[in-house]
Amino acid sequence: MKKCISFGKFKYKYIYILFSAIALIINDIAFGLNYNDAFKAVSLINLFVDNKNSKEHFYIHDIFCYFGTFFVSLILYILEKNGILDESIEQKHYSKKDNSSSQIFFNLKLISLISLWVIEEKLAETIKNILIHLDFWVLEFIFLSYFCKKILKIDIYNHQKVAMLLTIFPCIIKIVTIIISFYDENRIEENFTSYKRKDGLLEILYVPYPLLIPIGFSIYLIIIIMKSYIITKIKWYMDLKYISLYKLLMLYGFIGGLTFTIFCIITTFKECPKGYKDLYDYFCKTKDDNNQKYFANFILYYTKILSQIPKAEVIILFFGILGFFIYKLYSLMIIKDLTPIHLVFSIPLFYAIRKIILLINILIQKDSAASKAYEINFKLDLSADCLCLFGYFVYLEIIKLNFLGLNYNITESIISRVESEVYLEDLIIEADAKDENDMEY
Repeated sequence: MKKCISFGKFKYKYIYILFSAIALIINDIAFGLNYNDAFKAVSLINLFVDNKNSKEHFYIHDIFCYFGTFFVSLILYILEKNGILDESIEQKHYSKKDNSSSQIFFNLKLISLISLWVIEEKLAETIKNILIHLDFWVLEFIFLSYFCKKILKIDIYNHQKVAMLLTIFPCIIKIVTIIISFYDENRIEENFTSYKRKDGLLEILYVPYPLLIPIGFSIYLIIIIMKSYIITKIKWYMDLKYISLYKLLMLYGFIGGLTFTIFCIITTFKECPKGYKDLYDYFCKTKDDNNQKYFANFILYYTKILSQIPKAEVIILFFGILGFFIYKLYSLMIIKDLTPIHLVFSIPLFYAIRKIILLINILIQKDSAASKAYEINFKLDLSADCLCLFGYFVYLEIIKLNFLGLNYNITESIISRVESEVYLEDLIIEADAKDENDMEY
């Protein structure tokens, strides 16, 4: 077994992947970590107020996270431009740019790309929260590899292709979790009048409407293709157009903050319609005392959260913004110093850590899932994350497959071949020099 599979070296920059996953966990715990709302949330708010959850104001929390990222990035960008941090690559190559209309067009394209990034993230999050288990994020690995090959000319070797093939198993598990959802003992009745299940949770929408499975999957597929393209183009901007990492973060934070501020101002004065069978409960999480629902509401956020638990909310926002900023910072560092493909490796690591934390909390709180089906799906999802990690470790060469020539193009083998060729070349040069000396005599 040891001959077939062995362990490689852990490269220093792989620590970025770990840090990005941990930062996202910090952000998640700050605002409430859960699994489809099936368990008691692991949240900082529970340390201050019992049974109080400010997660319903997630759009407003997003504003703080985006603008927090903008201001921190602005400070770092100024320090970089003034040489206090490492000198900006963008500053070094500024002479390559001009101030003509082409430069304006270049900036507009960059802003459009960042705007798409913000929109894509929120769309993916919405699909993931409403159509649970249809987020086949493992396929992002394949699309990123394609765009990296086409745009960045990054070669994909055999051991990396095998790592991609291994994602088939997590996809099969995903399909199994979807099937199990139809056999949940707490699912709504056939002639339902509300989307609420017997356990009080909202039903997964594709259970009463199975046609949403291909529709939701198709939409999510488009979203991850868009994300793969965006991330690859960001790498292109950093490597070939010398755009500073902090400038990208600054634009991302400002565009995201401005977008959701406008959205929340509009929704503060616009109630959600009282739609068919409480359908808007999936989207409108903020409620007033009269049970009127909103997408987001600044007034309710102030009266129910800031005025009642101001100190707790400030602490929550601090850790939430900190986790969000560090996650985005290390995500861009992964894209810049490694490849866009490496960014996807933090996802199963994040999900695995997240589920382990929930598992520990379940044991401590003696909590149980809302249903047996949710509990089974929880365990299956954790298994899928672990299988993904195995495949990704093969890609990262932390795990080496020493059969069928799959270790031929790993870094250690390439270095070994280069060293052998250099040594052989030195021997040839030495032999030629000796022959010349012999001829002189």
